[in-house]
Amino acid sequence: MCLSTAYQNVVSADAILMKNVMSLEVKPDRVILKDLMERTLSVPGSLKEVNLVDGIVVLEPVAGASKTVGRAQ
Repeated sequence: MCLSTAYQNVVSADAILMKNVMSLEVKPDRVILKDLMERTLSVPGSLKEVNLVDGIVVLEPVAGASKTVGRAQ
């Protein structure tokens, strides 16, 4: 099983959005993450980098968006 850690903008402990990410859904203005416990997180932005070997997903915020993220609807 391949689980990843999602980061905002850079790979750093301070930038972790979610650990144990098992799936993600890309929307035009956001990325919806789902973890192993099936919790969801909606992050305004787009994919910047994905490294499946190292389990890294980096999201880039959309211009003008705050770092605030929320549960997906």
